[in-house]
Amino acid sequence: MRRSSLGDDTRAVSELVGFSLTFGIVLVSVTLIATVGFGQLTDFRDAQQLDNAEQTVEIIGQSLESIEEGDAVSRSDAIDLSGGAIEVQKGSVANVSVFNSSGGRLYSEWLDLNALVYSQGSTSIAYENGATYRQELHGGVMNTEPEFVCGDDVAVLSFVTLEERSDAGKISGGEVSITATRSDTRLVYPVNRTGDNATNAANVTVEMTSPREGPWTDHFADTENWNASGTTIQCGGSLERVYVRQTNVSLILSN
Repeated sequence: MRRSSLGDDTRAVSELVGFSLTFGIVLVSVTLIATVGFGQLTDFRDAQQLDNAEQTVEIIGQSLESIEEGDAVSRSDAIDLSGGAIEVQKGSVANVSVFNSSGGRLYSEWLDLNALVYSQGSTSIAYENGATYRQELHGGVMNTEPEFVCGDDVAVLSFVTLEERSDAGKISGGEVSITATRSDTRLVYPVNRTGDNATNAANVTVEMTSPREGPWTDHFADTENWNASGTTIQCGGSLERVYVRQTNVSLILSN
């Protein structure tokens, strides 16, 4: 009858313990990769989707700029929502006031603006009044600036009003087609289309009421020839001419 030695038993136990430890390490590693790694992949995917949406909104902004400048009457673009949502957000307005050299108010009007807003979680990408924005929980930034000129002797301000014609509301999921068409363009100031009273103006102010008024005023606070105070920006003080126009653009959203 064969007897097993103590060394054989010890070696067998050691191999069993070694196998158990190796298997445990592999199991823990797989679990960590499945949890932490998957979360990182999800974060990366969401970040990429927001970057794609940001680029697409900037492209849409370029289409709207061509309409604003009169280079096109209508433009169509598409955006893949990829888990986000898009809508025409109402409520943003701008109060435009023109003053003479004595501080007298020559003209003042509230202009409706509205905004095209893509949102995903706590982040939004928006086009509003010729500019594009990215906003998150702790602040926002203007990515592309509006068609505003503030020189030493002349100011030219161009405003864009978005009007939704499709009554689609907020659209979530899938690909959305966006068709923009110029409704009309009007000269806000000077009232006289010959431009005679444009030379009476010395400065112009714009007071914004918008979810994006923070990055709006931050941008102009750092822009040459502009002064910003609160939600109001001002161009001039000794201007020779001021021109303000408004372009109304109708939007149709469909998927």
